[in-house]
Amino acid sequence: MKKTGLIVLMAILAVSLTANENDLWGKAKQFVKNGENLVSGKITNTSIQLDKNDQETMRSVITIEIQQEDEGISTSFVSGSRNGEEVAADDREAEQYLQQDYTPKEGSFFDDVVSFEQTSEEKVIDDKECIKFDYTAERTRQEKKKEIEEIETGSIWLEKSTGKPVFREFVSDPLPKQIKEMNIQITYTSFEDAVTASKVETELLVSVLLMKMRMNTIMEFSEFWRYTTE
Repeated sequence: MKKTGLIVLMAILAVSLTANENDLWGKAKQFVKNGENLVSGKITNTSIQLDKNDQETMRSVITIEIQQEDEGISTSFVSGSRNGEEVAADDREAEQYLQQDYTPKEGSFFDDVVSFEQTSEEKVIDDKECIKFDYTAERTRQEKKKEIEEIETGSIWLEKSTGKPVFREFVSDPLPKQIKEMNIQITYTSFEDAVTASKVETELLVSVLLMKMRMNTIMEFSEFWRYTTE
């Protein structure tokens, strides 16, 4: 093959690869958008505190339910325990979960992505053949009335045949003052035309008054329903 022909062929392959990358990424973004009005009817929050030797010192498990009422979203307490002992709905940690706003919000991390790249890494996750994309996102967060420019770097595994997100992992910089390390992993659940998070796992290294401790939180979502405004 002549050199000119080889260059043209390589250019065609490069354009084709870019188109396929963008197509898969675009499908993933659309699946997440289609899941924006999905609400988890049941959320189980597990908090684990570890000492400097990574030995568990505290574990709490709080489960709540979320319903749609005429006036919007309502929450109710299902069960709770801390270190094996039951806690009630008026427990401070339980109240924090019950008082959160679970009304669906428009938009996702895809909207903040400034660059992404398809990698050569592939693996099977939950019986799905997936391919890995690395990405960088930029956003602004409020911290004590101050706007902080935050950069998120992570990776997301997409199902090769559909583009549906399966698993995502990321870190952010800078972190809030008392948090020294933070890693977040998100597992997605799939519907016919949408995906949404089914589990969010966060690993933290927190520093308070010269004391450091590790905390892991696991939020598990189930019994999904679609929120309506009519």
